Amino acid sequence: MTAAATPVPGGPKPATPAHGSKDDGPSTTVRIRPDVAALPAYVPGARPDAATAAQIAKLSSNELPYPPQDAVIEAITRAATGVNRYPEMTGESLTQALARRWGVEAEQVVVGNGSVALIQHLLDAVCEPGDEVVIPWRSFEAYPICVAVAGARAVRVPLTPDARHDVPAMLAAITPAPAWSWPVPPTTPPGRS
Repeated sequence: MTAAATPVPGGPKPATPAHGSKDDGPSTTVRIRPDVAALPAYVPGARPDAATAAQIAKLSSNELPYPPQDAVIEAITRAATGVNRYPEMTGESLTQALARRWGVEAEQVVVGNGSVALIQHLLDAVCEPGDEVVIPWRSFEAYPICVAVAGARAVRVPLTPDARHDVPAMLAAITPAPAWSWPVPPTTPPGRS
């Protein structure tokens, strides 16, 4: 046990390492659910170096190889003058602006910090422990992780040999247990459905 993992008298007990992990890894005194502790660590893709940055498009992270446009830099600079204020928690101004722009009701617009955050918010809102979420697989690596964090169980349905959703197999995977189906493009960036 490292000094950082020494329990405080009367405080929480250190978490046990995840099954199969090394004892010399990071530790915490916070109890992590075993199903969350067993999740694989996120491994980001390689970052381009300065010499190759303009030639590499890291599409799996939705990154462009080009610098931001001048108008974007100007907007960021204008917004930076308000960093001393707490941001709007609900994104209401953005939600209303997007609704006006696209001619829909603000209640039809959801904003968040990227697709993974939105997926997690949705699953947290609708899943109960033990629910099943049917997902195409191989697919976006975040799906099974988000499902597990929500306390549900991912039911992975293989793609067809030509990398499309196997809709009959996905429908067959829905059981009488409470379930959600995730009918989305099978790859990121979006591929064939």
